[in-house]
Amino acid sequence: MTEQSISKFNLMKLISIVPCTPEDFSDLRALHKMAINATGWHFYSLAEVAAQLIEIDQPDYTIALLSQNVLLAKLDNLLVGAASWRPSNAHLQTAIVTTLYLHPAYTNGGCATALIQKCEQASYDRGFRWISALSDLNSRLFFFKLGYEAKGYRNSKRNRSVQYPLQVMTRHISTQYGQTKKAKSTKLSKHSAINER
Repeated sequence: MTEQSISKFNLMKLISIVPCTPEDFSDLRALHKMAINATGWHFYSLAEVAAQLIEIDQPDYTIALLSQNVLLAKLDNLLVGAASWRPSNAHLQTAIVTTLYLHPAYTNGGCATALIQKCEQASYDRGFRWISALSDLNSRLFFFKLGYEAKGYRNSKRNRSVQYPLQVMTRHISTQYGQTKKAKSTKLSKHSAINER
């Protein structure tokens, strides 16, 4: 199936979102590099982009991935997107989205939104009521559109000489996912009542 034919369909009907396994890490690192190479040059200096690419090849990067909940968006066996989240060190009620990367050919198809919503749902199911994201210049507008609010800045240090600011974005998720859970529960109760008649 070609990229042109995929664009005629709703891309999200063809994509499955699954948990990452250690066997996926090589493809995951390749996706991260591809996404940074495709968009990073528009927002950051050559030194900042190079520092990000170097970091992906370091053993610490894989160790960090192992400590996170990583979700993959796959089109058959092709990895087209990935997002990860973990509990925030700052607040027991807050989870944090740590990464979001898309294959350059599959942007603007709903994949990023679906990945973030899965992160939100999974973190809500684990007891978190707030979720944050450290947004760079490339993803800030995206998180605003999803209802995240700016809460300040934090510097990210890639190596001894390169730092760049990340916007801290936060969203209250218990209202949305709590209502979804309540609606499902009410629907099941009504269904059970009808079956008992």
